[in-house]
Amino acid sequence: GITAAALRADLIAGRRGGAWDGPFGIASSAAAADTAAGASRSVGWRDHGDGSLTVGYAAAGDTNIDGFVDLLDAANFLAGGLFDTGFSADWWVGDFTYDGLVDILDAADFVSAGLFDAGGYVDSGTAAPPMAAVPEPGSAVAVTMAAVIAIASRRLSRRS
Repeated sequence: GITAAALRADLIAGRRGGAWDGPFGIASSAAAADTAAGASRSVGWRDHGDGSLTVGYAAAGDTNIDGFVDLLDAANFLAGGLFDTGFSADWWVGDFTYDGLVDILDAADFVSAGLFDAGGYVDSGTAAPPMAAVPEPGSAVAVTMAAVIAIASRRLSRRS
């Protein structure tokens, strides 16, 4: 019984600048605790377009909210085609800052979380996810991201 716009407003109120302990809206004690401990965590959401929404504990970059930041998430971020367009966006296509846009701040959140291809970030025994090392720029992660960006760029240029 909640719209995507109302959900976004409630998440922004609960997020309180990233602390996830706002006095109103949708807050998250797990995201608040993990953020306080230095892990960048959040509450992700997806509008399925049929009136249903999915909401859950997430890390920036986990566009499909499955507990992993992987190639599927990079594809959603890039294939959405909304980076620096100024068009309205949601978590599914990369709006990890809840400002309704996909921009360099969202890309920075995606990369700086250090979770790409690092396995699941949600520990089934506790609410706090395991920490993951940030990949080095020359690693296989960088090569994979470059390939995904190149493929997405070709597809986007063919549409134009």
